[in-house]
Amino acid sequence: MNNEINLSTETAEQNKNKAIAEIAEQKENNETNQASKVSLPVKPVKPLPAMDRADIIMAFAMLFAAYIGTDAFGIFTGSEKLGIGASVFVFVYTAALYLYAKLKNITVSREGIFWTVILLILGSSYTFVYNASIEYYINVFVRLLMLYIALSIYGVLISKNTSVYIFYDGLNALFVIPFSNIKRIFSAWKAVFKSDGGKSRYRYIAQVVLGVIIGSPFIFLIIATLVNADDRFADIMNSIHLLDISSVTDFIGKIIFSLPAAMYFFGLAYGAANKVKADAFKLEVLEKDGENLHIIPRVSIYSIFILVIIIYVIFIGIQAGYFFDALRGILPKEFTYSEYARRGFFELITVCIINICLICLGDVFIKRKAEEKDLVQSAIIITMSVFTLFLIITALTKMFLYINAYGMTPLRVVPSIFMLYLSCVFILIIIGRLKGIKIFAKCIYMAGIFIALLALIISS
Repeated sequence: MNNEINLSTETAEQNKNKAIAEIAEQKENNETNQASKVSLPVKPVKPLPAMDRADIIMAFAMLFAAYIGTDAFGIFTGSEKLGIGASVFVFVYTAALYLYAKLKNITVSREGIFWTVILLILGSSYTFVYNASIEYYINVFVRLLMLYIALSIYGVLISKNTSVYIFYDGLNALFVIPFSNIKRIFSAWKAVFKSDGGKSRYRYIAQVVLGVIIGSPFIFLIIATLVNADDRFADIMNSIHLLDISSVTDFIGKIIFSLPAAMYFFGLAYGAANKVKADAFKLEVLEKDGENLHIIPRVSIYSIFILVIIIYVIFIGIQAGYFFDALRGILPKEFTYSEYARRGFFELITVCIINICLICLGDVFIKRKAEEKDLVQSAIIITMSVFTLFLIITALTKMFLYINAYGMTPLRVVPSIFMLYLSCVFILIIIGRLKGIKIFAKCIYMAGIFIALLALIISS
């Protein structure tokens, strides 16, 4: 009996100790979890900068620019309607960006000034020149450049200048920054109504202007309705040219469509100038990702380039007489000037573009250490560039024969200038390989210059 009692007491004591141990362990775990929660770093949320006078002025400036652009340079505006209105829109938009930079005490870099000059030249071309042969390309380039210069002016390009990361800069300008700040224009307009103790003498004027802008569609709708109710009122409105219903509806339509454009443009300018949501792509991350792409063995890259060079040697050897006739300015008897100029011309352009892509891809994917110089690769690329230059010079010679015989037209000048640009690109590639300098940005700058020249000299 005593043994049973002792055993029962011992079991109870064990259970008690076990329960105490479990409670202590649970308490320790809770304290550990609590400590880990406390020690977790909390990323601070950066507050948005308060809207100031510069932001308010920019909000109205962008609404005005968007109103002009909706009619003069809208997405659905036909090329035949592009003229002085499109030029005015480009100039007003650019002036607003520079005004905002001045109000924000931002110093514009030489990079920003360069692209601004290119944009203004292209914008001016809508007034002075109608570029029928390249209108589509000019329009696309102008629209993209209008977004790109905002990043350039406010100094938020990934590398601070045009670089190999231009694609990511384009994504920033086209999507990330404007859509991340798409509603900020309303905050700027809301700031107009905030009391500032009477310190700003322009506050009430801005409030009146905003009220007129908001109320204009309703005012015109009321007028349009009342003119149908009373002839005398209709006569009065007609005398001041407010009876034209089509003009009223056109104005209302422009206001409606200009608001989203103003939101987009202001979001881009505000985000770039205030560095808000402008760092989606980090330079150090992109550089590291680029280093991780060096995965293809050198011998594989060399093999591709050498095979291409062998093909060029065979092609040029077979066509030697044909090529040297072109270089000497001799027209073969079996061709007319137009046939001779067009024969293989666009195929040669395609080959040049393929060569540029091969050189770029080879440079990106070849396995090497960071900043290591590859003399073999440089020698191969220089050789390929020399052969490509020979093909370009041959094509240009044939085109110049055609121009000398029949004169200049846009359809002859545009491809000639494009081939001159490709020549400059391959010359830069050779220089870059010989001197070990980066030439990507220079090629982009040169493209801007050539496009601006085309916009001015091509007339039809």
